[in-house]
Amino acid sequence: MLFAGCDFLFDFGGGSSEPSVSGDDSNALFGYPSRAVSGTQLIERDAYTLLYSYDDLIPLWVSWHIDGSDMGTGREADFKGDPDVPDAYKLYKNDYTNSGFDRGHMCPNADRNNNDQEQQETFYMTNIVPQNQKNNRETWQNLEAFLQGLAENNSEIYIIAGPAGVGGYDENGKLKNSIKTDVDGKDAEITVPKYVWKVALIMDDDNNDFERVGEIGGCDPLAVIMPNEDTTDHDWTYYIKTIDDVERLTGFDFFSALDDSIEADIESEKFDYKKF
Repeated sequence: MLFAGCDFLFDFGGGSSEPSVSGDDSNALFGYPSRAVSGTQLIERDAYTLLYSYDDLIPLWVSWHIDGSDMGTGREADFKGDPDVPDAYKLYKNDYTNSGFDRGHMCPNADRNNNDQEQQETFYMTNIVPQNQKNNRETWQNLEAFLQGLAENNSEIYIIAGPAGVGGYDENGKLKNSIKTDVDGKDAEITVPKYVWKVALIMDDDNNDFERVGEIGGCDPLAVIMPNEDTTDHDWTYYIKTIDDVERLTGFDFFSALDDSIEADIESEKFDYKKF
């Protein structure tokens, strides 16, 4: 159940191996989050890269990259099973029906609605977690809109988002640890996370991303941890943390492809939203 740590390996069905970031995976340019427990599937797409948990039936993390060219008008899309996931672990739209939770995007539809195929990919259920309705539709969505606004105004942003812990509140304020469902003819449970989190590196839209991250003022790190409950008493800025805080919560090591000293500086810095 949502267990992550640096000493574990991805499992691709034929044993365990540690994947490396391919040079053309712009969605994970600064490195995958740290290795996760076995029983997971790494999925690389144009829209995002993610790690899907067969135990929890949700992604452990989703990583993507946006700039102004990624956003447009889009077309209508609907939730669907991920064609690359085995039937024994594949969810469909109706697995969340009457659960009391929203189908919460990790990589948002609006971050990919300038490309029909990529927008459709954001609706695969591997990109979805059970999310409190008010959190998803207001506080979390306002954070998404903030980042989209920066991207539309000449920022380039590397983002990773995911769930943590177990136990969130449904639309009626009831605490639930899981959604009971049927997967491929067998009883199954979708883990309901206690938190949703997001980390990001924000910089001017230009070339030489690694060089700019290392420059003084070259990027602004953002980290947010929100409880999976009604968060509408506060706006998203109330939940700002450091990337170090998210690493402690999740056990993941973010942006590990950066030089250690640069990574340490960035991950200890708290985002100053007022400058934006």
